[in-house]
Amino acid sequence: MLSWAPFETFSDTIRGAVALKSESELLVASTDGTDPVRNGRSYELTRPRFIPDGVAHLVYGLTVLSALAFLIAVVTDKRFLIVSRILGRGFLRLMDGIFNKLDLLKISFGKFIRHLPQIYGVPHLSYVAYLLVFTYLITESTIFTFLRLGVWTPNLDGVYFQTRPRDFHPVRGAIWVGGERGSRIANGALAYDRVPIRIDSRGYIGSDLSIPADAVKRYAVLGDSFTDADYLPVTWPEQAVAATGRKLALVPYGFSGGGVLNWASVYKNEILTAPRVDGVIIAAFGDNISRGFYAGRTDRLHYYYDRFNGPDDAIAKSADFNSCVIGYVVGRRFLDWVSTAAKRQYEFGPNTAYLLWRVFLVHGSRIGAKSCAPFHHAQPRYDLLDDIVTDARARGLRVFVATIPRNTALMSYLRTGEKPEEVTQLEAFAVSRGVPLFDGFELFARHHPDRVGATVFVNDLWLSNDGHWNQKGADLFANNIGPWLLER
Repeated sequence: MLSWAPFETFSDTIRGAVALKSESELLVASTDGTDPVRNGRSYELTRPRFIPDGVAHLVYGLTVLSALAFLIAVVTDKRFLIVSRILGRGFLRLMDGIFNKLDLLKISFGKFIRHLPQIYGVPHLSYVAYLLVFTYLITESTIFTFLRLGVWTPNLDGVYFQTRPRDFHPVRGAIWVGGERGSRIANGALAYDRVPIRIDSRGYIGSDLSIPADAVKRYAVLGDSFTDADYLPVTWPEQAVAATGRKLALVPYGFSGGGVLNWASVYKNEILTAPRVDGVIIAAFGDNISRGFYAGRTDRLHYYYDRFNGPDDAIAKSADFNSCVIGYVVGRRFLDWVSTAAKRQYEFGPNTAYLLWRVFLVHGSRIGAKSCAPFHHAQPRYDLLDDIVTDARARGLRVFVATIPRNTALMSYLRTGEKPEEVTQLEAFAVSRGVPLFDGFELFARHHPDRVGATVFVNDLWLSNDGHWNQKGADLFANNIGPWLLER
């Protein structure tokens, strides 16, 4: 076990061989069971060298101001901007020297460009053109060199969409409307890259074709981002249907970021008014029962969200809630660039333009916005969950609870057998109400080979630098819960 200063992040030379234990402790394991202290392998801690947003604003801001100052100077011929004029003349002398040394032109470079205004009839047009080219080449060369040498890395962390992903919805809190391809960068590395976002006719992630009309059983699924998985090619409800030979129909009502307040609203206003189902599955992840009512909206550049006391509170504040930003609407070209940048495959070319876009349009437009915590936790609302269970049973509907483990909690469970309190509370609720429980922790524990460390096993089933499972982890869950539901 190693120790280091708090707030440092780590990367390992052998993927999946390390795990964060606390803010100051690191557990090191090996894939073959050998002692990490004696096996001859190296493990290192590194700190990402991000450019602080403030520094980036300053550097690029000064670049633009300098260009504008020179532009004004050469167009208006104002003497008070003598510094810019001197810089311009210095550039001409520099180019003169280069051309004379290389014998590229038989005439003076300065004389050559001074003839251009006479040709085009625009005073100092050549000065402006060469200033812009010179500024771009110098800036691009510097950035390209720094990026390739790893001197620093632009802070590109965030979730990106090609088009607007969501609009505000008075019942759900938000509804998927687009998004095209989605990417996420966390700690400077790709968590997932340009995943096509599939939206069904109801505005949920998935496909209408994955809900068979002639299934033996038909259940509605309430869940969060593990169910409403825009980052996966196939969601777990879709895979569970396939695993039962389409004898089971799972209608997703998952809501990325949502919790019990969102579920109560969706259950009352959507599930009960839609074509009848045989039951309701509550696919819960840790803190779902403690989350406020999640609602979001998209403007030209951002996907904003916040958490509220309920739908009415969100509706009242829907015009101006912008406490948090969880996504950037950047278009295809920037989406491609951030994916390339996260892979550290920088090319000489558009880096300056893309970083300017990031700094001024993405980060710059957030200046002055208030900050908020990732989740606004409240007291667990088991009363709302109990209302759903009681009402569903009164209508003759079956109710199931399925627990979905957090990756770090699963690692701990595999080592110690202990679950987080929020999970044990949910399990106790299910037992007290006689609700059948599908234990996601126990499922993954059964598939954990003894020869493989907990960290390596979980990392193989979860996205890198992200708290969500990958396709392999989702499929393992789906292929087991599908038959389990069909048998009951």
